[in-house]
Amino acid sequence: MNKHIKKALLNGRLVLLLGAGASAACKNSQKEDPPLGWNLAQILADEIGNELEEDDDLSDLYAAAKRNLGFQVQNIFDKYYKHCTPSDEYRVLAKYPLFRIYTLNIDDGFERACYAIDGKKFNVRRRHDPISDPDQFYQTLDLIKLNGDVNSPSDGYIFSSQEYAEGSANEPLWYGELARDYHRYTFIFIGTKLKEPLFKHQVEKYKAKTGSSDLKSYILIPSLSKNKKDALGASNIHHLEGTLKDFTDWLELEFNTPPTGSDIVRNTHPELSLASLESDPSRMSLFSGLIPVNRSSLALLERKGRKSQIREFYKGFKASWFDVMDEVPAFLYEVSKYFETTLKDGASKALDLHLLFGSAGSGKSTALKQIALKLADEGERNVYFIEEHKDNFKELISELDDRNSQPYYLVIERVGDVAIQLSEIIKSSSLDFS
Repeated sequence: MNKHIKKALLNGRLVLLLGAGASAACKNSQKEDPPLGWNLAQILADEIGNELEEDDDLSDLYAAAKRNLGFQVQNIFDKYYKHCTPSDEYRVLAKYPLFRIYTLNIDDGFERACYAIDGKKFNVRRRHDPISDPDQFYQTLDLIKLNGDVNSPSDGYIFSSQEYAEGSANEPLWYGELARDYHRYTFIFIGTKLKEPLFKHQVEKYKAKTGSSDLKSYILIPSLSKNKKDALGASNIHHLEGTLKDFTDWLELEFNTPPTGSDIVRNTHPELSLASLESDPSRMSLFSGLIPVNRSSLALLERKGRKSQIREFYKGFKASWFDVMDEVPAFLYEVSKYFETTLKDGASKALDLHLLFGSAGSGKSTALKQIALKLADEGERNVYFIEEHKDNFKELISELDDRNSQPYYLVIERVGDVAIQLSEIIKSSSLDFS
């Protein structure tokens, strides 16, 4: 894998979407692997007494089975997908503090892996369930079953073309949330080639409505054709050769013990991370006006704070984080050129100071927010934004230095307010300043 994925995990910005290949090593009640698409199609064809032909696919056979067998189809699903023994890979994956995992699978293998871990908190969400906010302390996993759940047959399944069409018309709530998550987190698609019409429909609909760009994400399967790689690359989805086992092997190699939700909180919310703050609440003032920049937490802040359907930006106010994430103000050429040539891919050195000059109303604040979000989207370093005057700026820097083992970015909206303290920090630093 790579350090971008590791950083996303440690910063609570990694989301998985599991396809049929991810459950392949589980064992069902028949002591067999849960059947994948073509094998399930063969089983359904045998049950209805039809021959499986070369141009048939699972959606065809499922539609035919529903028509001929009715509720007996559920008995088939119970036989092959219920009471699964989880794979070793699922047992490893369940130990990590992922706050959301989407799955296209209907089996219960991953849930049973979670049940086997003492104290593991998780919720099973189904596609029409109400949307719940992510656990901001990374203690609880939401497992979202998009295409159905063998343990909840009344919710139905999505296999046939008709059901995909109905899903597009009815817009399942969690498919809409999946599209939003895709544009604010780092995704890894495991065991699927992403031939999912509902997913694509929701993603494109969200992009058309908001103007959002695709963040860098990954698809983990053993092989892909060059044309498929190019097509996915257009959506900034990068192919990693391998399986879920390769991913869990990498996790165990990278971490002697799995990180905890508390570890993620320490990385993402510095104001909550040290016990010393509990014994000295006055130290909380250090973090007043400091915003950890990443799409997930910013989206949550905007969801709670937004009241009007008309953006304040259109009324003449400066751009909010909500506006910047939705790319309402344009990412101007000169700002984009500056980012690409000077900051992209960690190009800046430690203690680099970059200043933006311009008259009032020229767009400096908007440009700073856009740059901060671009840096955060790269996922390599933590990014913080200060938007108020701070008398204790030097103490804040000292705290951030203690809490970040790697270089980080600090974006200051009104640098003149802290200019004297900033010069003192530079003078006292043992690093060469440029």
